[in-house]
Amino acid sequence: MRETTMIRAGRNTLDRAGIATALGMSKYRADVEKPWNNPGFPRTLNGRPGRRVRWLWDEEEVLTYRDQEAEPNEPIELVSRDPHEDPDPADLLDYNDIARLTGRTRAQVQNLCGDGYLPLADDPHGRTYGVPHVRRAALAEYLAVGITRPARGRPRKDDSERHYALVAQALADNPRARLSELARATGLSRPTVQRLRAQVEQEEEA
Repeated sequence: MRETTMIRAGRNTLDRAGIATALGMSKYRADVEKPWNNPGFPRTLNGRPGRRVRWLWDEEEVLTYRDQEAEPNEPIELVSRDPHEDPDPADLLDYNDIARLTGRTRAQVQNLCGDGYLPLADDPHGRTYGVPHVRRAALAEYLAVGITRPARGRPRKDDSERHYALVAQALADNPRARLSELARATGLSRPTVQRLRAQVEQEEEA
């Protein structure tokens, strides 16, 4: 399994462009000199991902490296990359983290997120650079409720009834809520919310 890209609670990240800025060089120069390959440079949060995946570093580690580069002191203390250690509800977990924690495959986790069972975390500060993450608190809630998803096909009947109840309650709280607001309030995907909202409205009109 690939390495994880967990972002610890309260920590910020940098991509390669951010590394260039932190080290006071242009992105072009950084791409040529590749300072992230220098001895002692903090390792990425997500191993060595492919071309289509952004590399992410812990910002505090990079800034510590920068400040110590001219006159090295003690080795930089790296934040733990293990999602099992020191859990915090505000941790941001990627698909691989969740797979490790739940025993599922990465593909299964990706499907759970795509179908709305695990809502992706909002990223107003751009910490994830487009890499999908889920808050640990959302994962804990998912596991506590015990929603199950069959390997193939539609959600089970008990899940469908629960989803309907979630949408009905969200509409009762805010009848003019938009799809995005309902999806965020219920943790379901927009297509699911749209379908269930239509059902709720039809029953109200009957």
